Amino acid sequence: MLIWSANKKLPENLRTEVINSVHENYTNKKEFFSSFNNYDKIISEILAPYYGNLIEEMMKKLGIWRFSKYNYYLWVQMYNSETTTHNPHAHFSGDEIISFNHIIDASNNKCFYFIGDDNNKIYPDHQESGSFFAWSPWLLHGVDKVQEPNTNRLIVAGNICLSTYYHPDGKVAVKCDRNSEGEIIWKNR
Repeated sequence: MLIWSANKKLPENLRTEVINSVHENYTNKKEFFSSFNNYDKIISEILAPYYGNLIEEMMKKLGIWRFSKYNYYLWVQMYNSETTTHNPHAHFSGDEIISFNHIIDASNNKCFYFIGDDNNKIYPDHQESGSFFAWSPWLLHGVDKVQEPNTNRLIVAGNICLSTYYHPDGKVAVKCDRNSEGEIIWKNR
């Protein structure tokens, strides 16, 4: 189910910035923390350059970097044994081509899973601190509750959204636009 994975420890200065940002913005301690609807300074100014380089590395390894233009979106999430967890969901709304998860601080139990066609949970093998893995955004996935007390499972998640895909000759193959209502429209060129 994974299309790419690596182990990349987040530099300690960035990890500290993320933890401080979570503590500053975390109000409802019964819910898991998510910055999904709050694109803050930490993400835009501090994490975006780091993840831009990591995403470029991945796109090159997948063989689509020179054939595409894309945007990416990041958010931070934190779970522990006292919080709710993330029920099964997918990230696909029309222009996402890759979703990813980077585990900054892991829990002892594997928490991230995919949902198979027979409704079974499928856990990727490597879910330790530093694990970065990517998958197709339409795959249903979720997060089990963290079992051990006093452990915060901290992740950076994101989506890569395709804006243009090129033929090998350099001509535009498809382009993604949005109409005035915000609907995604794919155009062949």
